[in-house]
Amino acid sequence: MNQVVIGTAGHIDHGKTALVKALTGVNTDKLSEEQERGMTIDLGFAYLNDRVTIIDVPGHERFIRNMVAGVSTIDFVLLVIALDDGIMPQTMEHLNIISLLGIPDGIVVLTKVDLVTDEQWVELVKEEIQEKVKGTVLEGKPMVKTSIQSNEGIRDIYDIISSLEKKEKIEQSNDYFRLQVDRAFHKTGYGLIVTGTVLSGKTSVGSSIAVEPSNKTGKVRGLQSHGKTVDSVMKGDRAAINLSGLKLNQVWRGSELITPKSNYSTQRVIAEVTLIEQTKWKIKSQQRLRIHLGTSETLAKVEYIPQTISSGDTINTIIKFDNPVTTSLDDRFIIRAYSPMDTIGGGIILDKDPKGIWKIIKQNCKKLSTDIEKRLIQFIQFETERPKSIQFWSNKFSKSKKYIQSLVNNSDLILEKQDMIISNEGIFECKKEVMLSLKTFHDKNPYRSVVNSESIRNELNYSSKWFDFLISELDGKELNVQKAGIALKSHKIELQDNDKKIIEKIKTYVKKNSLYPFTVLELCENINGEYEQILELLHIMKRSGDFLNISNQIWMSKLDWDSMLKLLYEYYRLNDTLSIGEFKLMTSLTRKTAIPVLEYLDKIGITIRKGNDRFKGTKFPSNYKQV
Repeated sequence: MNQVVIGTAGHIDHGKTALVKALTGVNTDKLSEEQERGMTIDLGFAYLNDRVTIIDVPGHERFIRNMVAGVSTIDFVLLVIALDDGIMPQTMEHLNIISLLGIPDGIVVLTKVDLVTDEQWVELVKEEIQEKVKGTVLEGKPMVKTSIQSNEGIRDIYDIISSLEKKEKIEQSNDYFRLQVDRAFHKTGYGLIVTGTVLSGKTSVGSSIAVEPSNKTGKVRGLQSHGKTVDSVMKGDRAAINLSGLKLNQVWRGSELITPKSNYSTQRVIAEVTLIEQTKWKIKSQQRLRIHLGTSETLAKVEYIPQTISSGDTINTIIKFDNPVTTSLDDRFIIRAYSPMDTIGGGIILDKDPKGIWKIIKQNCKKLSTDIEKRLIQFIQFETERPKSIQFWSNKFSKSKKYIQSLVNNSDLILEKQDMIISNEGIFECKKEVMLSLKTFHDKNPYRSVVNSESIRNELNYSSKWFDFLISELDGKELNVQKAGIALKSHKIELQDNDKKIIEKIKTYVKKNSLYPFTVLELCENINGEYEQILELLHIMKRSGDFLNISNQIWMSKLDWDSMLKLLYEYYRLNDTLSIGEFKLMTSLTRKTAIPVLEYLDKIGITIRKGNDRFKGTKFPSNYKQV
């Protein structure tokens, strides 16, 4: 059963720690400094039962970073307000943080009711609370009056949080283990201990574990949850993990324990940011910020923002962290001013480590949606040229394959083909691009019957799998796939009158030079033609069987070729081997042309070379009629 994590929030000295003790019997102020000063400095933990963990956070403004680290993983918040004080500065700051981090549920707890006898004051405080929580998750939620002196209301709160259950229509989290570290320390006799709340997946004693952003690996030596030794911990559990193979300086608050190779750190993210209504701050390009992400606190800079924003505004932006951070899509964070450290807003990670051309990254930044289904479609459209699999998108979103599959199945805009997630729009647009590339090639090379398909794929920069899918969709409909390449169905080779005349000139020249291989340059000089045009016409005659392309530059007519093969047949009737000199003597060819012709004979199996001599090859004609 999934664990439920409860968190306290509220102003200093409003009774958060006392409330937790009344509920669980545990004093979460464990540090001597906390007990002496009567306030929580760091996070405290207590357990209501086997399913429910309570995190007690500090209320003092100086320890707000610890408060953010505590509430980043909670499911239900207890906003604690002392009835004798009412709403105070940190009450509002904590309420803003609750909203910015998207905590899904909670109640308001009114403490110290035994200190207030004026009912009119009580009503004024409640009215102010109702006004301040409008538009937040706490709007319309119960306000429970409590006193730790008389235990008034304690049982009511106990019953409320004892009955909480974590429900998800479809399990969204993937199977990869993920824990944000809120404490790391050495313990005599054990070694390195880290604590945190498991965000997803499961780990067991003996399992390998990785730490990001330090990029180190170790093993789980021992586990505790709710103060008990256990064999494994899973999503929602508060966990203390004894690690081996790692050093204290490789794990710190803000780092993450993960399944090896399941996640990675980054310094650049695309995020939607929102400024709170109460702030006087603005966010503009190149501004320095302090980001609280999970249990980490990192300085960052606004690399790109479409426009300057002020209180109450929301916009997509690109943020560059000073140091690597470990995060996943849809993680939420708090923004505090660089100096002084005021809470000014928050955000949600829409993409991490975006790659590509900066101009395109900025364009995509403006478009990205916070809605997962819409953003998945956007990412798929961004990746039109190289479609990805369900597994890829599962990893990118840190969601289960089942959940991503459900988004694909429920969408009319995307579909799965051959383990590729593609959009209908993407298929249409890419087919158009393939057809346009083919048309452009045919227009430039009207006498080429086909084009090499790989050259078109490289030009379009499509993945092989995606290109093959598109060609299979178009084959027989708008294009033809042949052994030598692909061509538009509409493409036909029609010789112009001038080209027909040049072909006759070529044939006449070749007939006058029997058994003489020639180059395109020789033809250009002797018939006064253009190189590209003559080359195209030679390819046409090659396809019709009139000419052979011996090598990169050398050509030969089929009639001359057949005549030469007859000479070769007669020679081998009387001889077993053929030298270069004998071939030159037999054919009257120069060494410059004889060598390429012999190499072509080897290539097609008519002859086989051994040392400097040639023997009959496997394709040598067995009788005169085959020549």
